[in-house]
Amino acid sequence: MKTNSKLLALTASAMTLPGIVLQAQATSAPVESEVGYRLSGYFESDIPEERVITGTNERYDILVNQFHLLHPINDHAVITYEGTLETLSGASQYFSTYVDNNDNGQFDADVDSVGVHMSGASIEEMRIDSYVGARFYKSKTEESEAAGNYGGKVGFSLENDYLSLTIAADGAMEFDDAHTTLAAGASYSHDTLSPTPASDTVAAIDDNTAPGRKYASIYDKRNSMSVFVGVGQIVNPTMVVQANASFTLKLGSGVLTDPYREYNSMAIDSRPGTRAMFTFSTGLRKALPDIDTAIHADYRFYWDDWGILSNTISLAWQPRFIVDTDAAEGVMAHLSDNDVAFDISPTLRYYHQTSSSFYEILSEDDFINLIGDGVVDTNTGDEYLFLYQDSNGEQIYSSNDPRLAAYGAISGGMGLRVEYLDFAFVSNFELYTSSPGLGIQNRDQELHNAMDYFRFSVGFDYKF
Repeated sequence: MKTNSKLLALTASAMTLPGIVLQAQATSAPVESEVGYRLSGYFESDIPEERVITGTNERYDILVNQFHLLHPINDHAVITYEGTLETLSGASQYFSTYVDNNDNGQFDADVDSVGVHMSGASIEEMRIDSYVGARFYKSKTEESEAAGNYGGKVGFSLENDYLSLTIAADGAMEFDDAHTTLAAGASYSHDTLSPTPASDTVAAIDDNTAPGRKYASIYDKRNSMSVFVGVGQIVNPTMVVQANASFTLKLGSGVLTDPYREYNSMAIDSRPGTRAMFTFSTGLRKALPDIDTAIHADYRFYWDDWGILSNTISLAWQPRFIVDTDAAEGVMAHLSDNDVAFDISPTLRYYHQTSSSFYEILSEDDFINLIGDGVVDTNTGDEYLFLYQDSNGEQIYSSNDPRLAAYGAISGGMGLRVEYLDFAFVSNFELYTSSPGLGIQNRDQELHNAMDYFRFSVGFDYKF
């Protein structure tokens, strides 16, 4: 019997918190190279046909290929590479309107019905991500009781209408005989948007047309800056807790508006040019060696200055099965001699959010009243920013993007990890459903295209 090995393996599993990997590897660099691959699929449920006014009722299907490489360059440093190839197909929502059955100029969820205007032919897109990084490790010495690591990465994300350049750095230090870990990091990204038109020409104000560009925005740049701090604490040999806080600021001079939400070739989505976001998360991992199980519990709070608050609670139960037999030969003996282990992880997650301060469902007449005079870039003649303005020329923000609505969601899934020799085979799936009735705000609101999806992932890691 391998009681000690089982306890160590179970405890290691229990300590797998988001970000806690820094703590587990803070004292020494990995000594083996590692390569990993994941194939993931994401499939949204179609919108009911009776909800669709124009376009197709299909939604997105996404396939993602992810590749990871880690290689030690000496006893104190490693280099990493992460690559992603994503393909997407399906249709996107332009906007939603309601039928004012009461003829009172206001949306009444009990009487009025909501319809969705979707794009027509299926959209096909591809995204490529590529990141390189390095990490350096500092071990505990007689001169310094603190051990830790620090590192960073640079990379890009590329689509046909989008380019993002990113740089990030983080570090962690251990104290109190490695019982406490403090971590911090920062990142910066610069995005360039070049929204593509649905046709060769895009109607502009005064019946002008312009080839090659969608009206999206005159200012097609966006910057995002994030910082985070975290602390992890080993409470005892079988329990770890952690807390993290992050702040993100996005600056876009109007580009945070969605350029693909349009009405008669005019923009019908208007959002602030900045967005400040704050998150706080905490988690607990508790190993129960007597029954070879670990319990995972996480909580996340989110706030932004667009008026959205959200709470997420995640629970997981992770029994670990290690092949352990006294057999002298045969398959079971081989598996036992090589410490083959199975981790099974049933998960359950609940999420809810409030709506943004400018989320609203409007009639088609409302859209026409909101769209103000457009602005034309006289230098190029092909870039437009359609502004929402009131009678005094003041900016009005409005969007019916369902991601900004109030709703709740429940998801459940299962994960499996099998460790054999230097290989680890991993797989998981998740079922997700959402609706206003699952939330805590506007529970009787009709969310015209609440999202349901199925997600899976399969892959492997190999050390050599």
